[in-house]
Amino acid sequence: MSRSLLHCLPDIVTAARERSRQLLAALAADDGPLRRRARPREPQRIRLLCGNTLPALLGLLGGQGNEPSLRAQIPLVWLADALPAPLAGPAPVQERQRRTRALVELTVTLFVARELMPRDGLLVTAADDDPDQCVRRLLDTVFGHTRLVTGAPGTDPGFACYLAGGGVPCVDAVTAGPELLGELASRCTRADDAVLVVPADPSCAAWVAELDRRWVLVQPDALGFALLREHIVARRLALQPPQRSVQEHRRTWAVLS
Repeated sequence: MSRSLLHCLPDIVTAARERSRQLLAALAADDGPLRRRARPREPQRIRLLCGNTLPALLGLLGGQGNEPSLRAQIPLVWLADALPAPLAGPAPVQERQRRTRALVELTVTLFVARELMPRDGLLVTAADDDPDQCVRRLLDTVFGHTRLVTGAPGTDPGFACYLAGGGVPCVDAVTAGPELLGELASRCTRADDAVLVVPADPSCAAWVAELDRRWVLVQPDALGFALLREHIVARRLALQPPQRSVQEHRRTWAVLS
């Protein structure tokens, strides 16, 4: 990656900070009398949202309808596939501009995600192979502390992820994929804590169905959303005692649609 993009990081952070400030100010302005009079519902055990990452995070932060805001209430945020691809050597101006815009968008998302996390929260995202570590530097700027961890012996040797935030556990090697999600959720959260997964896919259905947390799952693709819901429902039905009927469960899971 060109050093010129590395030198652009202060401008990227400034632009992202201003954009996130505008978005958060708009949320505060939208918190009118009708929003304040809305009666919060009991927290859902599993909440599925179909939409893109940043609008979904803003919706969780501002609250929607009778759903209360989750500001500072999500101790574990899992951002899968959130990183823009780094540039491979010299690149056209248009490609550098695309990468810069992608880094600004990522940083805005990180600022908004930080508002959803308590001070000791943990954010997880895949690591990239950027030699200048632009993404890690941005994570450090937003969260103050980032740890790079790699795959444990016997797992995917090429796997690596960033752990950022005040609740980063002292680990140097981890399992990969949904096993890591389950391990961190078990280790870093307690029963009834909220866990946010963006974007969620069927591979996490087992942990979502079995681990007693308040899961918030975001999937932007309509087909992926339907498959995710199907996998979770099937897994939950398989875990239930036989005396409870499928119809009862289908009524319970209607909140997901």
